[in-house]
Amino acid sequence: MTEPRQVGQGHPPLSRLAADPSASPPSAQSASGDLTRIRRYHQVGHRGVIVSMLVAVAMAAAFAGFVPWQWIAAWLGTFLAIGAIRLVVFSHVAHRVPEGPSLRWWGHLAVVLSLAQGLAWLPLLWFAHVAGAVSVTLLVGLVFGLFATGIVSIVGLYPPVYWAYVLPLVLGGFAWLTVIPDRQPAVALAFLVAAGFMLRGAIDSSRQLRRSVARRRETSELAQRLGLAKRRFQSTLASIGDAVITTGPDARVEYMNRAAEQLTGWTAEQASGRHLTSVLALVDSAPGQALTVLIETCLARGAPVNRDEDARLLPRGGDGEERLVQIGISPLQDDPGEVRGLVAVIRDVTELRGMARQVRHQGLYDTLTGLPNRPGFQAVLREVLADHARSEQPAVMCWFDLDRFKLVNDACGHAAGDEMLRQIAGQMLVQLPEGATLARMGGDEFALLLPGYDLDQATALAEGIRDEIARFRFPWADRVFNPGVSVGVVTVSVRDGVGAILAAADTACYIAKEQGSNRVHVADPDDITLSDRHGQVEWAAKVQNALDEDRFRLRYQRLEALQPDLPTKVEFLLTMIDDDGTLAGPAQFLPAAERFGLMPALDRHVVHMAMNVVVQCPRELAGVEQFAINLSGQSINDPEFLGFVLEAVRETGVDPTRLCFEITETAVISNMTRAQAFIARLREQGCRFSLDDFGSGLSSFGYLRALPVDCLKIDGQFVRNLATDQVDQSMVRCINQVGHTMGMLTVAEFVEDAAALERVRALGVDYAQGYAVHHPVLLS
Repeated sequence: MTEPRQVGQGHPPLSRLAADPSASPPSAQSASGDLTRIRRYHQVGHRGVIVSMLVAVAMAAAFAGFVPWQWIAAWLGTFLAIGAIRLVVFSHVAHRVPEGPSLRWWGHLAVVLSLAQGLAWLPLLWFAHVAGAVSVTLLVGLVFGLFATGIVSIVGLYPPVYWAYVLPLVLGGFAWLTVIPDRQPAVALAFLVAAGFMLRGAIDSSRQLRRSVARRRETSELAQRLGLAKRRFQSTLASIGDAVITTGPDARVEYMNRAAEQLTGWTAEQASGRHLTSVLALVDSAPGQALTVLIETCLARGAPVNRDEDARLLPRGGDGEERLVQIGISPLQDDPGEVRGLVAVIRDVTELRGMARQVRHQGLYDTLTGLPNRPGFQAVLREVLADHARSEQPAVMCWFDLDRFKLVNDACGHAAGDEMLRQIAGQMLVQLPEGATLARMGGDEFALLLPGYDLDQATALAEGIRDEIARFRFPWADRVFNPGVSVGVVTVSVRDGVGAILAAADTACYIAKEQGSNRVHVADPDDITLSDRHGQVEWAAKVQNALDEDRFRLRYQRLEALQPDLPTKVEFLLTMIDDDGTLAGPAQFLPAAERFGLMPALDRHVVHMAMNVVVQCPRELAGVEQFAINLSGQSINDPEFLGFVLEAVRETGVDPTRLCFEITETAVISNMTRAQAFIARLREQGCRFSLDDFGSGLSSFGYLRALPVDCLKIDGQFVRNLATDQVDQSMVRCINQVGHTMGMLTVAEFVEDAAALERVRALGVDYAQGYAVHHPVLLS
């Protein structure tokens, strides 16, 4: 890129660079040079060490047969150990020791290790004397001579290391030639002279090498300083992110900054003298906003002019991508106010507009599944309603709510829940017809819009999706989950509007859950009426009123002992007297109480009632030894609830050994630590605990060891069809065996007929509970 130069914009002279206050004084440069040589030596010195170690191995092999192998092994082991230490030091200094004075200590260590390595060669002289062979003697002399001169290219970077290595070789060789009786002093003197000449040459080579390294360092520093000055100069010009182009009064280009060059594809030299309209190839889609019009308006008014809309800037030569830009043109005026030129400022807004589109997309789509979210689905539903108003084309909406999804989140965390949602969304998508819209409405809820479908077709499709999800298994860690799904189906009517349609579909799905979950419910007008009367908000208000007015009553259901010598048991069940005097079952009001956080208050009320009943022991409960009381997960997680139960035991005087608290898997998993502490504290008082609905999540065995419970209540889904379903029989047998192995009693829930009762008895379960045993009875 060529920048237009003005006076004073050239590179600063070298004299100014030399006077740079950042430059170091000579003494500092000398110290820095020593540290640089130490660093450089440690970066390349490993090569010489490796060569030395290889030569040492070769020398050991050469002396084999001449010298006792113990001597050779001791010498070679010592030599290689010193070499290994040096290699470790080289690696550490080269990669981990920072620049600074600490390098000098490592330089001293390098001298010591180099001296040790040089001394380690000397035993070869003794080996040669013992061997007495001319060949090995010549070989030793050759090795000493080569290492005395050859390593200068490596260790010569740092002379103290070189001398520490070479002097033992030279002096040792001289002593060997002098002291050994069969050597001639003249030969030793000749060796010393030859060594001196070789060392002199090595020293000269070392000096030249150091001078070369110093020159390279000085050149590098000078290049760095020049580069810094250049970067400062360039960064000043490039600090403006927008493209800036100045022209004369005739709109011909005089100057372009770097941003303008990058945006237009023209260099300043290429664009110089060209008309602005030929450099800025704008596609003018807005009337009156053409670039020529902007230029003429600016010149005529003598005031800045901005384009109201984004313009499309075509790439030069047709290569590349179009860019979206905003452009404004301002006049350059002299003191009298005469226009002497123009300044065009062009801002690239391509990425900004792309981010805006992305934000709009994120506002309409779910980031987890990639499906439309609630606003996106509502927009599609409005379009379908508009088409329906014109063409009366039928349309149906389905609302999906996953069953037992909270169990996955509580047991394995939100990462597992998110992954299951992604997989289920994929399972649903592959079954959808063309034109259908599937959206995630939030949490574990999905909505499906089917334009052109009638109610029967949509119901069949919903049943197919429900069946597919019922077969779906989600493995995570050592657990496997089967969530299931409840579906509500409603007809889309233009008379209802978006809000009413969504509410109707949600209500239909809610009714499907009330009816037992994992089913499809098709809405009709009566469903809306039922929803208005039994909506959760209204039920929550009824629960609160019933608490205030003491309108809750207890029922009891007996459990039949199937094995000998077992205590008699009953379970307390809750019912509510509705505003109209009718009795409402727990399935009607408990979901609302759980959703609106009323369970702790409700459980406190039930615990007080149940304990008073146990103490008073009415006639119909005579002979009962244990009483089961259900507790919710909200109560167990309430830090004050444990104290309430202990106080109620003291206040009522009930025998705690006659109490058995029932908690569900979900309640335990939601806060395992708190549940363990809750159970342990009450068991210390003599209370017992049952784990209700055991096995429903297929992950129960993973945490059973950590729970000090006394009884397992086998989930009713495995008991209902026990007489005919071999898989259910296997599950019940397995749970029963595990419970007995861990010293727990077992209870089969939902034993509804005599066949199931006999099968449960045959499988060795301890208790049976259900209509085949006893229908719940309201306490008087």
